[in-house]
Amino acid sequence: CRNYTALTEGRTPPYAAPEAPAQLSAETLLKTRGPAGVDESAVDRAALRAALAAAPSPPPLPVVPGRLRLDARETSSLRASLRADGCSVHAFVAGAATVAVREGRPEPGTPDLVCGCPVDLRGRTDPPVTVEESTNFVSGVETSVPVPRGADPTEVGRVIKERLDKAIDSGEAERAILQAGQFAAAEPVSVDLVVTNLGPLPEFTAPAGLRVTDFRGYTTTTMHGLLLFVVTSYGGRLSVEITSPEGLLSAQERTALADRTAELLRARTTNQERA
Repeated sequence: CRNYTALTEGRTPPYAAPEAPAQLSAETLLKTRGPAGVDESAVDRAALRAALAAAPSPPPLPVVPGRLRLDARETSSLRASLRADGCSVHAFVAGAATVAVREGRPEPGTPDLVCGCPVDLRGRTDPPVTVEESTNFVSGVETSVPVPRGADPTEVGRVIKERLDKAIDSGEAERAILQAGQFAAAEPVSVDLVVTNLGPLPEFTAPAGLRVTDFRGYTTTTMHGLLLFVVTSYGGRLSVEITSPEGLLSAQERTALADRTAELLRARTTNQERA
């Protein structure tokens, strides 16, 4: 958007791909984290380079997109309610999504669900990996959490967030991506859902006379059995894209999942208004 706007105004675009990156992302990560906690002899550098350079992976599956979006009042109320409770938006949305997925399954008892959360590593290396070099330098942290019927999404979210914070603080997210085998595995790590939180997005740059009023963060492909929740906030409105592989859920199940997730989110805004 910034490049396009600059071109329409006769200016030099601010972003231009360099002739060659200063160094490969994989090498940057090895340099940053290798000596600190990774056995260099156990790192297959060739496999890692191939994996991070988009080596062949399991065939992607087309998805069926869905979406729920709060209005500005609901979003503000949700944030205020969570702030008063000492809970982050990411934690709560992850908890609400996990509870909604659990309630859509018939298993009795208290099964464990695995919620994955991506971690952007670009700014965690020295030097940082720039957008010209890579826009997708991401690891992930999986959290297994028991989810009984009627579970409190706030408490489930706290477990997920605590695990995520510890993994980031300890460097686990960086070390995990150094295990190149995970990228070429025939089956992905078993997870029930992934919650990607892009957070509040600044207003997009646009040429005079144009204004970007919305942003959608859904993906067009996924892997077998994996539900994706992409969370963004643009223009003061929280949005959750829910994508599922074709055939994983029926139309009725997809609608129920989105409705239940929205219901859990809006329950916090109602509680705040009453308070």
